[in-house]
Amino acid sequence: MSSLRLSLISSVLFFLSLTDCSPLAGDRLAEADWNALNSTLGGKLLTGTPIAKPCFSNYKGVPGAKDATSCTAVQAGYNSPFYEKKNPGGYMWVNYGGCMAKAQHCNLDFASPRTAVAPDAICHQGSVPDFFVPVTGPKDVQDAVKFASANKLRVVVKNSGHDHKGRSAQPGALAIWMDPYQPPLKLEKAFVPEGCKTPVGDGITMGSGQQFNTLYQFAAINKYSVVGGSSNTVKAGGGWLNGGGHSTYSNNLGLGVDNALQIKAVMPNGTYVTANRCQNSEIFFGLRGGGGGAFGVIVEVTQLAHPVRASLSASLTAVGKDAESWRKILQIITDNSEQWAADGWGGVMAAPAMRTIVFGFANVKMGTNLTQARASMKAAQDLANSDLVMRPGSFFSVGLGSTQGSTATPGEGGGGQGLGVAMSTRLIPNTLFFDADKRQKMGDILFNITENFNSKPVTDPMHNFIANSGQLTVEMLMTTPYTYKPSKDPNDQTSVSPAWRISPWHVVLKWGFKGDAPPNVVENAYRQVHESMDMMRAITPDGGSYNNEADVYEVEGGKTFWGKDNYNRLMKLKKEIDPDNLFTCWGCIGWNPDDERFGCYPDYGYKEKVAAGYPAVL
Repeated sequence: MSSLRLSLISSVLFFLSLTDCSPLAGDRLAEADWNALNSTLGGKLLTGTPIAKPCFSNYKGVPGAKDATSCTAVQAGYNSPFYEKKNPGGYMWVNYGGCMAKAQHCNLDFASPRTAVAPDAICHQGSVPDFFVPVTGPKDVQDAVKFASANKLRVVVKNSGHDHKGRSAQPGALAIWMDPYQPPLKLEKAFVPEGCKTPVGDGITMGSGQQFNTLYQFAAINKYSVVGGSSNTVKAGGGWLNGGGHSTYSNNLGLGVDNALQIKAVMPNGTYVTANRCQNSEIFFGLRGGGGGAFGVIVEVTQLAHPVRASLSASLTAVGKDAESWRKILQIITDNSEQWAADGWGGVMAAPAMRTIVFGFANVKMGTNLTQARASMKAAQDLANSDLVMRPGSFFSVGLGSTQGSTATPGEGGGGQGLGVAMSTRLIPNTLFFDADKRQKMGDILFNITENFNSKPVTDPMHNFIANSGQLTVEMLMTTPYTYKPSKDPNDQTSVSPAWRISPWHVVLKWGFKGDAPPNVVENAYRQVHESMDMMRAITPDGGSYNNEADVYEVEGGKTFWGKDNYNRLMKLKKEIDPDNLFTCWGCIGWNPDDERFGCYPDYGYKEKVAAGYPAVL
């Protein structure tokens, strides 16, 4: 990916005129128009090409020579989220960089990226945008938005490319690339939002391109902690925040949106606004949970900085001896989870491999009271010592910890780089856990899913999503704000689903597949996660779903992602600030499922039902 020079515009437009996806941004405008935008941006407009393009000798049906030097670098970094995020045309889940509806892609073998691509393989543009604007300040965003609006172009917002629904990719689009915008982090004690008179806590101000690993380091150095995600390369002020943002510490400290003290963003009309509880509070509401960049481009965020606190940790690995033992293990976990959440425990719990349950929890609420922690976790300790589990391979422990530093997975995080993925999620409300019959049904559902679709034996249970591609993995994340008390200030409300506040579990189903998987394999993945989650939807009518990690084919999206009142309020805001729907994405507020921009999402017979879930008013 390189800066556009004026002499190269014509060759760029030649490739854009080819027929991978149409209509394209490049088809709509003359060379002089793109030259003008490039000049306005100081010559830094980028052409959009798939990350693996240098390894192919045919791009969009036009033969050419591979770029051996660049290909070597791509192969070396192909499974690295850190490498992917530095490349505008790179996406965490590679199926969304392609065009699934046309079975067109430009991917390497995730298991062996150094294997040479077949000589006759074609690198398709897929859903990689035609042009990227690398942002180094608010004016770049304003220039891009005004240009797109004036020329009626497709526009998307891309940060690190981790979006689980492909919303940062779109065929023929102009992409606003936020990753480069990482001004120095700023700690402000007793932060007073602009327009307010009183401080709301200590805050750390960041550009939206700031990734969690460097934010965690900064917070730790200054003896603070922040609420954040488990992947080091996710951006703290990007889509994670815009959609809600859950964390190991969310049970005690709230979601990402609960911790956002102020947001600065570029609106669809190109204006740069400051939003907080004292000004533009309705925009503040929309940006904190509305999701997908549907209300504007977040440029700067001030997040609450928490003083470092002592915490407790608990971890379990339990491997069932046989099918019946596994059924009982799942029931024990289900029967005890609401109480664990009420006691303040939060973190990751998953069934990642054959008859294996693992969790890693943290608890700020209990301080350093190990006796209380062991009493709270007695059921887990008893499980690890029972005759239901295999030994060696099963264990339980409780220990002391601290909120200081990172809540991210060690290493690069975000395992699965280079794979395609289908996902479905559900927020499981406490009403289910209070009902013994429903708990039993949930245990049975988990057993049936894991027995039927999760048949590979455990290798590295916490980090083996890649090894387990081609089957369903199940996560019962306890990363919801179950005990957290949100603000009651009417000007400080978030737009996430109310189900977040009453749900001990955020259940995630994933099915991984190769980037070059044939259409039938891809369709099977989406169908399996969707139909498996249908069983949970049936017993949780008051549940919800996290729109950042949701089923692409969620059939009641408006209600499920935001709840009736929030959805109607968001729809009103959308009509007021973006009547032309400049910022649109799959499953976002105000979207049109029949829009040509979404032509790379396969139908699978779901689209009509999906569309019905986003009425003008719920």
